[in-house]
Amino acid sequence: MSQPSVWKKLFTALRGGVNDAAESVVDKNALRILDQEIRDASADQEKAKEALTGILAKQSLQENSIKELNANIETLTGKALKAQEMGNQELALEIATVIGQKTQERDTEKALLDKYKGFAEQQRKTVLTTEGRIKTARQQAEVAKARSAIQEAQMNVQASVGNTSGGLNNAMDSLARLNKRQDETDAKFAAREALDNEVNGTSLEQKMKDAGLDEDKYGAASILAGLKKDA
Repeated sequence: MSQPSVWKKLFTALRGGVNDAAESVVDKNALRILDQEIRDASADQEKAKEALTGILAKQSLQENSIKELNANIETLTGKALKAQEMGNQELALEIATVIGQKTQERDTEKALLDKYKGFAEQQRKTVLTTEGRIKTARQQAEVAKARSAIQEAQMNVQASVGNTSGGLNNAMDSLARLNKRQDETDAKFAAREALDNEVNGTSLEQKMKDAGLDEDKYGAASILAGLKKDA
């Protein structure tokens, strides 16, 4: 293999390593990058809203200007007709000339207004669509954060207890041994109580009572027997 070919492959390998390192950094900071991208998109969206607001303001001013021109044309038209009725044709023509100028100005204003309206409507749709996409991105980002938190918690549990096949089984074995020791302790307490009862004679009294040798004067049989004696 020629030396230039070796250097080319080495350079390609280094580029691949740099790319892998960059992707690793991106993966580790994915949520931070996502938040920043959403903030950037929101900032651009605010600029778009400001631009749309400016267009709508100009559209409103244009509409007011056209209204004023129409009102002016209507007033001048009435005066031109009145001058013509009075036989003052020269004045009527002069007024008509102004009407023509105002009409041309109004039509120019209308053409510009139509452009404002078309552009504003187009930008409004874009702004609304982008607003919906940003809202969706925020919601999905919250889901991603919650999912990442759950996965991180699970990894912490596995790291502290061990893997599922080893650490958790060891934990269950420890719990079984603890339960066994507690059962043995309970059995010792029961045996000690039984021994104490035998030492104190309690066990013998219970045996005689169970055999019917110890009469219960408050029992039903004793009460009936006493009633018969008194009768």
